[in-house]
Order: sequence, then C-alpha cells, then structure tokens
Amino acid sequence: MAKKIIDVKSIAQEVPVFTTLDPGKDGAFAHWKMGKLNHAGMLDSGEWREEPPYELLIAEQPVIYPNSPVPPSDVVTLALTAGAQAEKISQGGKILWVTAREWKGQIPKAVHHKRAIGALSGAEMAYLELWLSTIPESKRHNVIDAVALGLWALDRI
Repeated sequence: MAKKIIDVKSIAQEVPVFTTLDPGKDGAFAHWKMGKLNHAGMLDSGEWREEPPYELLIAEQPVIYPNSPVPPSDVVTLALTAGAQAEKISQGGKILWVTAREWKGQIPKAVHHKRAIGALSGAEMAYLELWLSTIPESKRHNVIDAVALGLWALDRI
C-alpha cells in the first residue's frame, strides 16, 4: 500500500490545482492552488462550483473495517455517496482515493486537526476561519478533514 500513498502525494505535488474531498451527508471540499489552500467549505453550499474544474480530485475512500462498531451497510451507503460526490466535483477529471488509515493513520481526530491547523500559513488560517464562520460548529470538522487531506497530499503534515 505504501506505493499508492507515494503516488498520490507525488501526483498532488505535480499538479498546480487540485481539490480534496471529505465525502458524506455533510461532505466538505478544499481547493488547492500552487500548494496553498485556496478555498474550503461544505459541498451543500455549492461553493465548490466557484472554481473551474480541477484536473485532480483526492477523496477519502470509505472502508469497512473488521470489528468496527460502524454497521457495514452505513459504510456502503457512504461509499455510494462518496462516489456520486466525487464524480460530480471532478467533472471528468482524475479521482484518486485514499483511505483514512493511509492518510491519517490511527491519530485521534482532535490531535490530527490540531496538527493540520498548525501547518497552515497565517493567510490560509485567516481565510479558513472566515470560511468556517459561516458553517455550523457541528459540521466544521468535515471541512478541517478536507483541508487536512490536502495538507497530507502536499506533504505538509
């Protein structure tokens, strides 16, 4: 599996613009230009359409893990949602899928989010705070996941 991670990171670092996707009912996106966070938000806002289609979409791939408390049927539903969201956002561009274990491992969400926030430049953080201010607090973690996925792809975390 290590080869897949290296390929995703090398591809992300070679394209000037790409999008990352945290799929789901409360799916979120982050747009990246020249290695910098350009915009982030919730999919249902429609803001992802404000940019021209990017040639690459990196999305988190839902996985059924053995002994997980999450019912497999819920993961299948999420996977179907993820596929539909990725196809819509990619608009024919390349889609690369990575599992949560591949890009963030077993690190607790709070710790991982703190690392992601700490990896942002001052300007990126200021914009992220502005974008998050319009999103209910209970959904902000989705946007931070989309941002963190992009930071991972760029080898910034």
